[in-house]
Amino acid sequence: MQAARVLLVEDDPAMVRFVELAVDDLGIALQACTTVAEAIAALRVQPAHLIVTDLMLPGAPGTVLLQRLRQEAALLGNARVVVCSAGINAPMKAELAGLGVWRQLHKPVAVETLRTCVREGLAPEAAPAPQALKTTGGDADEAAAVLRYFAGNRALFDMYRGACLRQFPVDLGDGDKAFEVRDAVALRRLAHSLRTVLLSLGLTEASACAKRLEQAALHADWNGVAEEWPGLRAVLAAICAVCAV
Repeated sequence: MQAARVLLVEDDPAMVRFVELAVDDLGIALQACTTVAEAIAALRVQPAHLIVTDLMLPGAPGTVLLQRLRQEAALLGNARVVVCSAGINAPMKAELAGLGVWRQLHKPVAVETLRTCVREGLAPEAAPAPQALKTTGGDADEAAAVLRYFAGNRALFDMYRGACLRQFPVDLGDGDKAFEVRDAVALRRLAHSLRTVLLSLGLTEASACAKRLEQAALHADWNGVAEEWPGLRAVLAAICAVCAV
């Protein structure tokens, strides 16, 4: 069986050696790169199962790599992304969550913390969708929504659902943009709309998440926003992916 491949993006030789020694007995194939450009080139040659990156890198910061991974699905593949950096403050934590980072480690990181992170990052069930939100309503939830909000008219529900599915990719892009520039007004407006839309489709958990996001944005609570938007985003992205097939 081929060893799981871990890509480390780190320009400090001492840190690279630390990681090599920490994971030496885990049976993985570790490849180290020092820049974002090198990492992208390596991923084009062979995908990774786990990507661990610093933020402060020569040439371009690690956030540029995270953005490229978001933009080019082929680069990311099925890999989970870990940021290991001394530069993770509250605003950066929120930004990283919005960029789909699976886990954040603060330097200096303990050996066992790093080993646990790598093991869990390579485990099949290591990263459930944020908030474990349902991306489709169950039959009972959907039937209840049809009855409650559409007077039992299934054809009307289907027409409405189709319009929502066409809108969700737009909502996804608008939400990402608002999150990136910390536009609380735009996020609150989007969350308010999605709260009603998702509830009417029978997606009660996602609707509750949108409600929490709306409240967090109302109070400019960026820690709360960073907790709720990734989960809501995951639902919209999953729905869009299913509909694109």
